[in-house]
Amino acid sequence: RGALLWGPQAWADERRGWWERAARAEFKVGAGVTATVRYGARDGLSKRMIAEQEHDAYNITRRGLRASDVFLDVGGHIGLTALRAALTTGVGRVVTLEPSRANYVFLVYNLWANGLPLARVAPMRGALSPARGANATAAVVTNVLDTSGGSAMLSRGSSELLGAEKGFPDLEERVPAAALDALVGAARRAGG
Repeated sequence: RGALLWGPQAWADERRGWWERAARAEFKVGAGVTATVRYGARDGLSKRMIAEQEHDAYNITRRGLRASDVFLDVGGHIGLTALRAALTTGVGRVVTLEPSRANYVFLVYNLWANGLPLARVAPMRGALSPARGANATAAVVTNVLDTSGGSAMLSRGSSELLGAEKGFPDLEERVPAAALDALVGAARRAGG
């Protein structure tokens, strides 16, 4: 369980109605393919990322992905890159990893809202880490109201706060962690 680093009542008051205030957007992910997404109302980063994805800034559609491939999206944010990969390429499986609780809620919703089955796109809440083992975790700080992609892994004893300067509450919590090779291996087995 994480420790809320801002007044609990203030956070509870602020988050009431957050889903209703969530921003909505449609963006073109490919020829004749449009995706609909929701993201945090205070999230300016998602607006910029939607524009990038409309222009395929990461060249996802030109990578020649095949049905036997696994596309791994580390830091899945609200699912924009996973959506483009799943909706516009021939890739067999997309795995997207996101540590932020708020971003993960939007990510799962956005995949669902665009009709992507879990057999094809697997959202995972966690962090990439050198940690090994079934019980490996990573300490992360995420901002609970701002979905602009702010999260960071903490070193033991760190007190770094991401949102304090913006007046947003931060949440320090432990999330599942996996090494890259373990994550790719699990994704291949699950998709097989």
